[in-house]
Amino acid sequence: MHFFLASLLLTGCGWFSSRADGPVEHEGRPSNGRVKPEKPDKRERGGGGEGGKLLPTEIFVPQEAPCGPWKRPGAYLYPFMYEGERTEVALFIGDSGPTRDLVFVLHGGGGGAASILKQSRFHTKAREEGFVTVAPQGRTLSEIGTRWNTGKFDGKTDEHLRPGEEMRDDVDYLDKLAKALRRDLCASSVTAVGFSSGGQMTHTWACKGEEVDAIVSAAGELLVGDYTCGRQVPVLGLVGTRDDVYTRGPDENDPTQPSAPETVRMWAKTNGCSKT
Repeated sequence: MHFFLASLLLTGCGWFSSRADGPVEHEGRPSNGRVKPEKPDKRERGGGGEGGKLLPTEIFVPQEAPCGPWKRPGAYLYPFMYEGERTEVALFIGDSGPTRDLVFVLHGGGGGAASILKQSRFHTKAREEGFVTVAPQGRTLSEIGTRWNTGKFDGKTDEHLRPGEEMRDDVDYLDKLAKALRRDLCASSVTAVGFSSGGQMTHTWACKGEEVDAIVSAAGELLVGDYTCGRQVPVLGLVGTRDDVYTRGPDENDPTQPSAPETVRMWAKTNGCSKT
């Protein structure tokens, strides 16, 4: 894992890989690309992450000296306040030190922390490879389930939000969460890995945020707004060639939005890569 992170962080160019698997059904979105509302994710809790009970129950307590070997590797819930709202983030701390690599794992639309951990097994990889898996959760909305604020619903949120609901600024949320974890875990790097809507969020975070050092996006695209990506971020993009996002952007009614391969080509240009 350390070799993977080092190679990804040292390579400034956007990478792209495709597979002919598919069609792929994303969390909360059938293979025709339309959003399918789902019930909010049921947070299974109970123990260390085996037998389907993936989310921990033990509350994280910072070490007196975080920059050193972690005395109690394991699974924890990290309480994090954001704009008056208490969120709980699943942490899986491998045997590591003196500094640690953080890997944020972002779920797809309508999913949650438990579902992406079950799919990716990053909680077990943290233990095996000696890094920290961070599994935050998007905000749950009544009409569309759990969602990251990737920019997809900008300008048309009224049709998706009930009175009193609002989209969270997830770039700011993830930036502030990463800063807090860098402090409490003496972390030296932050990599974000995401699937579908979570893959979109990795691109948006890298483009508009400050704390993420590298991203891996599976079946995700950057939603282009009235901004440009102001910094270079190493990117690894993965998508099946029969997936909808291989040929078009995230909004079928907006042809200006880039597909997944076009997104990585945009990053390659931002990162100053050659065409070869």
